[in-house]
Amino acid sequence: MRRAAALAGWAGSVLPPVAHPLKAAGACPEPIPQEWTIIPGIWHSCAHASRSPPTWPHESSPLQRMSGINPNQPNPNRSLTNHQPAKFVHTPFPPSSTQETPPSTMSFFTPTTMALQSLLYLTLWQTTTHLVQRHGPSTTIAPLFTKLNSRLYSLLSLLLFLLIILSPSQHDSLARTLFHLSKFYEYIDLLGVAAAGSTIDLHFGFHHLTTPWLTFVRVLSAEGCEGWRWFGAANTAHHGLMYAYFGGWQAPWVREVLLWTGQVQLGIGMVADGWVVGKKLGDGGGIGEVWRFLVSGALLGVYWVLQRREMRLRAEDVGKKQVKGKAARKASAKVIGHGWA
Repeated sequence: MRRAAALAGWAGSVLPPVAHPLKAAGACPEPIPQEWTIIPGIWHSCAHASRSPPTWPHESSPLQRMSGINPNQPNPNRSLTNHQPAKFVHTPFPPSSTQETPPSTMSFFTPTTMALQSLLYLTLWQTTTHLVQRHGPSTTIAPLFTKLNSRLYSLLSLLLFLLIILSPSQHDSLARTLFHLSKFYEYIDLLGVAAAGSTIDLHFGFHHLTTPWLTFVRVLSAEGCEGWRWFGAANTAHHGLMYAYFGGWQAPWVREVLLWTGQVQLGIGMVADGWVVGKKLGDGGGIGEVWRFLVSGALLGVYWVLQRREMRLRAEDVGKKQVKGKAARKASAKVIGHGWA
Protein backbone atom coordinates (compact mmCIF):
# COMPACT_ATOMS: atom_id res chain seq x y z
CA MET A 1 0.00 0.00 0.00
CA ARG A 2 2.81 2.39 0.85
CA ARG A 3 4.51 1.64 -2.46
CA ALA A 4 1.26 2.28 -4.40
CA ALA A 5 0.71 5.59 -2.62
CA ALA A 6 4.29 6.65 -3.28
CA LEU A 7 3.99 5.71 -6.95
CA ALA A 8 0.76 7.72 -7.29
CA GLY A 9 2.34 10.73 -5.64
CA TRP A 10 5.35 10.52 -7.92
CA ALA A 11 3.08 10.33 -11.02
CA GLY A 12 1.08 13.33 -9.88
CA SER A 13 4.23 15.40 -9.38
CA VAL A 14 5.83 14.43 -12.68
CA LEU A 15 2.89 14.19 -15.15
CA PRO A 16 0.91 17.38 -15.95
CA PRO A 17 -2.76 17.44 -15.00
CA VAL A 18 -5.11 16.29 -17.80
CA ALA A 19 -8.04 18.62 -18.38
CA HIS A 20 -11.45 17.28 -19.29
CA PRO A 21 -11.81 17.34 -23.13
CA LEU A 22 -15.10 19.24 -23.09
CA LYS A 23 -13.98 21.65 -20.32
CA ALA A 24 -10.91 22.86 -22.12
CA ALA A 25 -11.34 25.97 -24.21
CA GLY A 26 -11.46 25.14 -27.88
CA ALA A 27 -11.83 21.41 -27.21
CA CYS A 28 -14.83 21.24 -29.48
CA PRO A 29 -14.20 21.62 -33.24
CA GLU A 30 -15.70 24.29 -35.41
CA PRO A 31 -19.50 24.48 -35.27
CA ILE A 32 -21.02 21.86 -37.54
CA PRO A 33 -23.72 23.00 -39.95
CA GLN A 34 -27.08 21.87 -38.67
CA GLU A 35 -28.05 20.05 -41.85
CA TRP A 36 -24.98 17.79 -41.48
CA THR A 37 -25.95 16.74 -37.98
CA ILE A 38 -27.36 13.28 -37.39
CA ILE A 39 -27.74 13.32 -33.60
CA PRO A 40 -29.32 16.53 -32.23
CA GLY A 41 -27.30 16.26 -29.04
CA ILE A 42 -24.01 16.53 -30.91
CA TRP A 43 -25.05 19.74 -32.60
CA HIS A 44 -26.29 21.16 -29.30
CA SER A 45 -23.08 20.42 -27.41
CA CYS A 46 -20.66 21.41 -30.22
CA ALA A 47 -22.33 24.51 -31.53
CA HIS A 48 -22.46 26.21 -28.16
CA ALA A 49 -19.22 24.90 -26.63
CA SER A 50 -17.26 28.07 -27.34
CA ARG A 51 -19.87 30.31 -25.67
CA SER A 52 -20.96 28.24 -22.70
CA PRO A 53 -18.91 25.05 -22.36
CA PRO A 54 -20.74 22.50 -20.22
CA THR A 55 -19.20 21.24 -17.01
CA TRP A 56 -19.32 17.48 -16.87
CA PRO A 57 -18.74 15.44 -13.74
CA HIS A 58 -15.88 12.95 -13.84
CA GLU A 59 -18.27 10.05 -13.49
CA SER A 60 -20.21 10.92 -16.68
CA SER A 61 -20.07 8.31 -19.42
CA PRO A 62 -19.06 9.00 -23.05
CA LEU A 63 -22.65 8.37 -24.20
CA GLN A 64 -23.91 11.03 -21.78
CA ARG A 65 -21.34 13.51 -23.06
CA MET A 66 -22.43 12.90 -26.68
CA SER A 67 -26.16 13.09 -25.96
CA GLY A 68 -25.97 16.31 -23.94
CA ILE A 69 -27.28 14.84 -20.64
CA ASN A 70 -25.95 16.10 -17.34
CA PRO A 71 -26.62 13.43 -14.72
CA ASN A 72 -26.36 16.03 -11.90
CA GLN A 73 -29.40 17.87 -13.17
CA PRO A 74 -32.87 16.37 -12.67
CA ASN A 75 -34.59 15.13 -15.81
CA PRO A 76 -38.33 15.86 -15.78
CA ASN A 77 -38.91 13.26 -18.49
CA ARG A 78 -37.60 10.42 -16.28
CA SER A 79 -39.89 8.80 -13.77
CA LEU A 80 -38.43 8.23 -10.30
CA THR A 81 -40.54 5.13 -9.78
CA ASN A 82 -40.23 3.06 -12.93
CA HIS A 83 -36.81 4.30 -14.12
CA GLN A 84 -37.84 4.44 -17.78
CA PRO A 85 -35.38 5.81 -20.33
CA ALA A 86 -35.38 9.52 -20.94
CA LYS A 87 -37.58 10.80 -23.75
CA PHE A 88 -36.11 13.19 -26.27
CA VAL A 89 -38.14 15.71 -28.23
CA HIS A 90 -37.23 15.41 -31.89
CA THR A 91 -36.69 18.70 -33.67
CA PRO A 92 -36.83 18.32 -37.45
CA PHE A 93 -33.85 19.59 -39.34
CA PRO A 94 -34.22 22.44 -41.82
CA PRO A 95 -34.56 21.48 -45.49
CA SER A 96 -31.29 20.61 -47.11
CA SER A 97 -30.17 20.86 -50.69
CA THR A 98 -29.25 17.19 -50.61
CA GLN A 99 -32.79 16.14 -49.72
CA GLU A 100 -34.19 13.77 -52.34
CA THR A 101 -37.04 15.24 -54.30
CA PRO A 102 -39.16 13.54 -56.95
CA PRO A 103 -38.20 14.41 -60.53
CA SER A 104 -40.43 16.93 -62.21
CA THR A 105 -41.59 16.36 -65.75
CA MET A 106 -42.18 20.07 -66.10
CA SER A 107 -38.40 20.60 -66.07
CA PHE A 108 -38.29 19.25 -69.64
CA PHE A 109 -41.65 20.39 -71.01
CA THR A 110 -41.40 24.17 -71.10
CA PRO A 111 -43.09 26.71 -73.37
CA THR A 112 -39.88 26.80 -75.44
CA THR A 113 -39.77 23.03 -76.00
CA MET A 114 -43.49 22.98 -76.72
CA ALA A 115 -43.07 25.69 -79.37
CA LEU A 116 -40.19 23.75 -80.93
CA GLN A 117 -42.19 20.54 -81.14
CA SER A 118 -45.10 22.39 -82.75
CA LEU A 119 -42.69 23.84 -85.33
CA LEU A 120 -41.25 20.37 -85.99
CA TYR A 121 -44.77 18.95 -86.38
CA LEU A 122 -45.77 21.58 -88.93
CA THR A 123 -42.50 21.12 -90.82
CA LEU A 124 -42.96 17.34 -91.12
CA TRP A 125 -46.60 17.77 -92.13
CA GLN A 126 -45.84 20.25 -94.89
CA THR A 127 -42.85 18.23 -96.08
CA THR A 128 -44.95 15.08 -96.35
CA THR A 129 -47.68 16.95 -98.23
CA HIS A 130 -45.12 18.41 -100.64
CA LEU A 131 -43.60 14.98 -101.35
CA VAL A 132 -47.05 13.51 -102.01
CA GLN A 133 -47.89 16.30 -104.44
CA ARG A 134 -44.60 15.84 -106.25
CA HIS A 135 -44.16 12.07 -106.30
CA GLY A 136 -47.66 10.80 -105.60
CA PRO A 137 -49.12 9.10 -102.51
CA SER A 138 -47.94 5.85 -101.02
CA THR A 139 -50.51 3.24 -101.92
CA THR A 140 -48.97 0.25 -100.10
CA ILE A 141 -46.66 1.18 -97.22
CA ALA A 142 -48.57 4.17 -95.79
CA PRO A 143 -52.01 2.48 -95.57
CA LEU A 144 -50.54 -0.66 -94.02
CA PHE A 145 -48.50 1.39 -91.56
CA THR A 146 -51.54 3.46 -90.60
CA LYS A 147 -53.63 0.34 -89.97
CA LEU A 148 -50.99 -1.33 -87.78
CA ASN A 149 -50.24 1.88 -85.95
CA SER A 150 -53.96 2.37 -85.26
CA ARG A 151 -54.21 -1.08 -83.71
CA LEU A 152 -51.20 -0.41 -81.50
CA TYR A 153 -52.49 3.00 -80.42
CA SER A 154 -55.89 1.48 -79.63
CA LEU A 155 -54.26 -1.01 -77.28
CA LEU A 156 -52.11 1.67 -75.64
CA SER A 157 -55.16 3.90 -75.16
CA LEU A 158 -57.06 1.15 -73.37
CA LEU A 159 -54.08 0.45 -71.09
CA LEU A 160 -53.77 4.16 -70.34
CA PHE A 161 -57.49 4.26 -69.56
CA LEU A 162 -57.01 1.54 -66.93
CA LEU A 163 -54.01 3.37 -65.47
CA ILE A 164 -55.98 6.60 -65.15
CA ILE A 165 -58.97 5.09 -63.37
CA LEU A 166 -56.94 2.77 -61.12
CA SER A 167 -54.01 4.95 -60.02
CA PRO A 168 -54.54 6.85 -56.74
CA SER A 169 -55.03 10.58 -57.03
CA GLN A 170 -51.99 11.29 -54.82
CA HIS A 171 -49.69 9.32 -57.14
CA ASP A 172 -51.01 9.98 -60.63
CA SER A 173 -47.95 11.78 -62.02
CA LEU A 174 -47.11 8.78 -64.22
CA ALA A 175 -50.63 8.67 -65.66
CA ARG A 176 -50.58 12.42 -66.32
CA THR A 177 -47.18 12.24 -68.02
CA LEU A 178 -48.16 9.32 -70.25
CA PHE A 179 -51.43 11.04 -71.16
CA HIS A 180 -49.43 14.09 -72.24
CA LEU A 181 -46.97 12.00 -74.26
CA SER A 182 -49.81 10.18 -76.01
CA LYS A 183 -50.75 13.42 -77.73
CA PHE A 184 -47.33 13.55 -79.39
CA TYR A 185 -47.83 9.97 -80.56
CA GLU A 186 -50.88 11.09 -82.50
CA TYR A 187 -48.55 13.01 -84.83
CA ILE A 188 -47.57 9.67 -86.37
CA ASP A 189 -51.19 9.03 -87.28
CA LEU A 190 -51.53 12.35 -89.10
CA LEU A 191 -48.27 11.87 -91.04
CA GLY A 192 -49.37 8.39 -92.13
CA VAL A 193 -52.72 9.70 -93.38
CA ALA A 194 -50.98 12.54 -95.24
CA ALA A 195 -48.48 10.12 -96.83
CA ALA A 196 -51.39 8.03 -98.13
CA GLY A 197 -52.69 11.08 -100.00
CA SER A 198 -55.77 11.75 -97.84
CA THR A 199 -56.86 15.30 -97.18
CA ILE A 200 -56.23 16.68 -93.68
CA ASP A 201 -59.28 18.75 -92.81
CA LEU A 202 -59.42 21.64 -90.37
CA HIS A 203 -60.64 19.59 -87.41
CA PHE A 204 -58.00 16.88 -87.84
CA GLY A 205 -55.07 19.27 -88.24
CA PHE A 206 -56.03 21.78 -85.54
CA HIS A 207 -56.86 19.05 -83.04
CA HIS A 208 -53.51 17.27 -83.40
CA LEU A 209 -51.60 20.55 -83.32
CA THR A 210 -53.12 21.89 -80.10
CA THR A 211 -53.87 18.87 -77.91
CA PRO A 212 -50.26 18.72 -76.60
CA TRP A 213 -50.67 22.33 -75.49
CA LEU A 214 -53.95 21.47 -73.78
CA THR A 215 -52.38 18.64 -71.77
CA PHE A 216 -49.31 20.80 -71.07
CA VAL A 217 -51.46 23.48 -69.46
CA ARG A 218 -54.26 21.39 -67.97
CA VAL A 219 -52.88 17.95 -67.09
CA LEU A 220 -49.09 17.92 -66.82
CA SER A 221 -48.80 20.58 -64.12
CA ALA A 222 -49.74 19.55 -60.59
CA GLU A 223 -51.25 23.02 -60.07
CA GLY A 224 -53.84 22.60 -62.81
CA CYS A 225 -54.65 18.90 -62.84
CA GLU A 226 -57.68 19.04 -60.56
CA GLY A 227 -60.54 17.08 -62.11
CA TRP A 228 -58.45 15.94 -65.10
CA ARG A 229 -59.36 12.26 -64.64
CA TRP A 230 -62.89 12.76 -65.94
CA PHE A 231 -61.73 14.01 -69.32
CA GLY A 232 -58.64 11.76 -69.37
CA ALA A 233 -60.67 8.58 -68.87
CA ALA A 234 -63.33 9.58 -71.42
CA ASN A 235 -60.71 10.65 -73.97
CA THR A 236 -58.63 7.46 -73.75
CA ALA A 237 -61.75 5.28 -73.95
CA HIS A 238 -62.89 7.16 -77.06
CA HIS A 239 -59.46 6.84 -78.69
CA GLY A 240 -59.29 3.14 -77.87
CA LEU A 241 -62.56 2.54 -79.75
CA MET A 242 -61.82 4.98 -82.57
CA TYR A 243 -58.39 3.63 -83.46
CA ALA A 244 -59.69 0.08 -83.25
CA TYR A 245 -62.15 1.13 -85.96
CA PHE A 246 -59.33 2.65 -88.04
CA GLY A 247 -57.33 -0.52 -87.50
CA GLY A 248 -59.93 -2.72 -89.18
CA TRP A 249 -62.65 -3.35 -86.61
CA GLN A 250 -65.42 -1.82 -88.70
CA ALA A 251 -68.55 -3.25 -87.17
CA PRO A 252 -71.78 -1.54 -88.33
CA TRP A 253 -72.49 0.00 -84.92
CA VAL A 254 -68.95 1.27 -84.20
CA ARG A 255 -69.11 4.31 -86.47
CA GLU A 256 -72.46 5.43 -85.05
CA VAL A 257 -71.14 5.09 -81.50
CA LEU A 258 -67.99 7.05 -82.34
CA LEU A 259 -70.08 10.02 -83.47
CA TRP A 260 -71.49 10.24 -79.95
CA THR A 261 -68.45 9.30 -77.87
CA GLY A 262 -66.42 12.03 -79.59
CA GLN A 263 -68.90 14.69 -78.48
CA VAL A 264 -69.52 13.20 -75.03
CA GLN A 265 -65.84 13.15 -74.06
CA LEU A 266 -65.52 16.83 -75.05
CA GLY A 267 -68.63 17.68 -73.05
CA ILE A 268 -67.26 15.88 -69.99
CA GLY A 269 -64.04 17.87 -70.25
CA MET A 270 -65.85 21.21 -70.50
CA VAL A 271 -68.11 20.38 -67.56
CA ALA A 272 -65.09 19.39 -65.44
CA ASP A 273 -63.28 22.62 -66.30
CA GLY A 274 -66.36 24.70 -65.54
CA TRP A 275 -66.84 22.95 -62.19
CA VAL A 276 -63.25 23.64 -61.12
CA VAL A 277 -63.48 27.29 -62.21
CA GLY A 278 -66.70 27.80 -60.25
CA LYS A 279 -65.23 26.11 -57.19
CA LYS A 280 -62.06 28.20 -57.18
CA LEU A 281 -63.85 31.48 -57.82
CA GLY A 282 -66.30 30.63 -55.05
CA ASP A 283 -63.37 30.17 -52.67
CA GLY A 284 -62.07 33.65 -53.50
CA GLY A 285 -59.52 32.67 -56.14
CA GLY A 286 -58.46 34.96 -58.94
CA ILE A 287 -57.55 34.65 -62.60
CA GLY A 288 -54.16 33.26 -61.67
CA GLU A 289 -55.80 30.14 -60.27
CA VAL A 290 -58.34 29.48 -63.02
CA TRP A 291 -56.63 30.49 -66.27
CA ARG A 292 -55.48 26.93 -66.99
CA PHE A 293 -59.04 25.63 -66.82
CA LEU A 294 -60.34 28.48 -68.96
CA VAL A 295 -57.80 27.70 -71.69
CA SER A 296 -58.66 24.01 -71.56
CA GLY A 297 -62.40 24.64 -71.70
CA ALA A 298 -61.98 27.04 -74.63
CA LEU A 299 -59.94 24.52 -76.65
CA LEU A 300 -62.43 21.75 -75.94
CA GLY A 301 -65.21 24.06 -77.08
CA VAL A 302 -63.37 24.74 -80.34
CA TYR A 303 -62.91 21.00 -80.87
CA TRP A 304 -66.63 20.46 -80.35
CA VAL A 305 -67.55 23.15 -82.90
CA LEU A 306 -65.09 21.80 -85.48
CA GLN A 307 -66.35 18.25 -84.97
CA ARG A 308 -69.94 19.35 -85.50
CA ARG A 309 -68.83 21.18 -88.65
CA GLU A 310 -67.07 18.06 -89.92
CA MET A 311 -70.13 15.90 -89.27
CA ARG A 312 -72.33 18.38 -91.15
CA LEU A 313 -69.98 18.49 -94.14
CA ARG A 314 -69.81 14.71 -94.31
CA ALA A 315 -73.59 14.46 -94.15
CA GLU A 316 -73.85 16.93 -97.01
CA ASP A 317 -71.33 14.95 -99.06
CA VAL A 318 -73.26 11.75 -98.43
CA GLY A 319 -76.49 13.49 -99.46
CA LYS A 320 -74.92 14.79 -102.66
CA LYS A 321 -73.61 11.35 -103.54
CA GLN A 322 -77.03 9.83 -102.95
CA VAL A 323 -78.68 12.45 -105.15
CA LYS A 324 -76.13 11.84 -107.89
CA GLY A 325 -76.64 8.10 -107.57
CA LYS A 326 -80.40 8.41 -107.92
CA ALA A 327 -80.03 10.70 -110.93
CA ALA A 328 -77.58 8.29 -112.55
CA ARG A 329 -79.91 5.35 -111.98
CA LYS A 330 -82.84 7.24 -113.50
CA ALA A 331 -80.78 8.21 -116.53
CA SER A 332 -79.60 4.64 -117.05
CA ALA A 333 -83.18 3.35 -116.68
CA LYS A 334 -84.37 5.72 -119.40
CA VAL A 335 -81.60 4.58 -121.73
CA ILE A 336 -82.35 0.94 -121.04
CA GLY A 337 -86.09 1.48 -121.47
CA HIS A 338 -85.55 3.34 -124.73
CA GLY A 339 -83.42 0.51 -126.05
CA TRP A 340 -85.95 -2.08 -125.02
CA ALA A 341 -88.64 -0.17 -126.75
